[in-house]
Amino acid sequence: MSAKTINALDIHKINYTRCITQKVFQKTLLVSLLLSASAFATEPNLLALATGGAISAEKSATVALNDAEMKEVVGGNYYYQKTVYTYLCKQTAGTISEGYLGRPATMYARRMNNGSMSVWINYTSGGYTYQAYGTEATRLINLYGTKAKSYL
Repeated sequence: MSAKTINALDIHKINYTRCITQKVFQKTLLVSLLLSASAFATEPNLLALATGGAISAEKSATVALNDAEMKEVVGGNYYYQKTVYTYLCKQTAGTISEGYLGRPATMYARRMNNGSMSVWINYTSGGYTYQAYGTEATRLINLYGTKAKSYL
């Protein structure tokens, strides 16, 4: 009985062969993916294909709104005003052009020294300042909170 020994050169040959096999497989897979993707690229309107015709590039058009429709359009922007530094936190303030429920609103973003962040909205009504709550406050924070935090 003789025992066959594997030396370092044989191990190198096995690893080299395995590496070449993997590269050939990866290249074959890449070529097959590119060929299958090009089969779908023959469709001139991929957006219509993906949405079942609900949305199409051919259907896009400019629509003029009347005065009543323009009043229903909601939108605005966050305008940065100032940054305040204290020994506990850094805080920014800015106005929201669309306001909160028709009232002037200011959005605040604060980063504490421990890294925690918070965003809230204050609005003015009848000369008093209140903190905004509810779905409208959540909507505004989701819209402009990232921009407010970017000044921290």
